[in-house]
This record gives sequence, C-alpha cells and structure tokens, in this order.
Amino acid sequence: MLKAENQNIKRCDMVGVYLYFVILLLIIFLCIFILDKLLRWAPIKIKTVSIFMILFVMLKYITLILLALLEDQKYIYYIKYLVFLQYVYIPVILYIIYYICRRNDKIKFSTTYSIMAAFVIFYAILLAVYEPNISISLKFGYIIMLKSEYIFTLAFIVVPTIILVLSILALDRKFVNKPGIRLTIIATAFIILDNLIKLFGVSLYPYCVISELVTLLVFNYCIGLFKKLY
Repeated sequence: MLKAENQNIKRCDMVGVYLYFVILLLIIFLCIFILDKLLRWAPIKIKTVSIFMILFVMLKYITLILLALLEDQKYIYYIKYLVFLQYVYIPVILYIIYYICRRNDKIKFSTTYSIMAAFVIFYAILLAVYEPNISISLKFGYIIMLKSEYIFTLAFIVVPTIILVLSILALDRKFVNKPGIRLTIIATAFIILDNLIKLFGVSLYPYCVISELVTLLVFNYCIGLFKKLY
C-alpha cells in the first residue's frame, strides 16, 4: 500500500517536471509567434516596445532551460540575473494589453515608457544590491532566488494590481473590447496569485511560468486584434 502511494507520488512529480519543461518550450515558441504578429500587424509605437519585451521573455526562458542543462556552476554566474527579467517585461506587457483593450484616447501609450523606465531602475537596483542564492534541484536544475524576494514581489505586483482594478472598472465602459478586458483581468489575477503563492512557498514550480504563459496568450490575442485593420 505504502509502495503504491510512493509510486503515485513519483509519477505525479515526473508529470509535473515534464509539464514544466513543456511550458518553457511552449513560451519560447509562443514568443516567436508573437514576434511574427508584431512585425506584420502592430502599430509602430506598440511594435517597438513589445519586441524588446518579447525578446526579454525569450532570454529569460532560454536561461531557465540552460539552468537545467548546465553542470558547471561558473557559467551560472553570467546568466543568473536574467532569471529576474520578469520584473521589467511583465508590468510593461500587462499595460500594453490594457491599453489595446481599453480603447480610450485619453489613455496615453507614453505611460508605457514611464513604467518601463521605473522597472528598469528597479531591476538595476536588484542587480547592484542583492546577490541571488543559488541552489540545486534534482528536478529543475539550478534554482536562482533572491534573499529578500518578498520585498521585490510586493513591489512588483503593484502594477498588475492597479491594472486589475482599472480593468474591472472598465468592463461597463463604452468602446472597450469586453472579451479582451476580461482576459486582462484573468492575466493580472494569475500574475498576482502566482507570485503570492510562490512567495508563501507553496508553488508547484520554482518560477511563475504558468501565469506568464497565460499573460503571453492574452498578449497574443491582443496583437491579433490589429489584423482586422489590414
């Protein structure tokens, strides 16, 4: 009986690990798909910023795969900070999603640059002040964590929380893309909950890959809306 339970636990663990790496690869391929859409359909002001953010996403997820494949820790030193690029790209991508779906001329896209600048500074402080902890997992390879991660997580979820509230308030407004704004609510809720769950140490994976996959799927939907203009 006990052996059977242990075998079931091991199988569940193996399935979880398999899904983790499937998600990593799926996100990389999804990014390539989004880049193609951006180059073909997106307005120039959205295209430029979005391409940089998607390249950041790809850089992070290639890094996560390398952390599972590399054996020599000396190489980890050069790529360890790339694991935290979500502190830059997630707030920017969420705002772009909200901007596209809200359809309000009073909302300025230039706010994106302010958000990006603020979180680039945030990321730079992270690089300068905090030395990440490196541990080894038999399932996921090298795991990179921050010593004071709760501070960064709480600061990081401020923008998703604001966008979540604004999206809920926008549901009954005129001209809003209602399917898109509902998806915005789902994406921001996933980001907030996934980060809080990870903060409390009960997350299935060492990184918030599920919520980022959801966010990229919503972003892909939003970029696809520009196809109707062509």
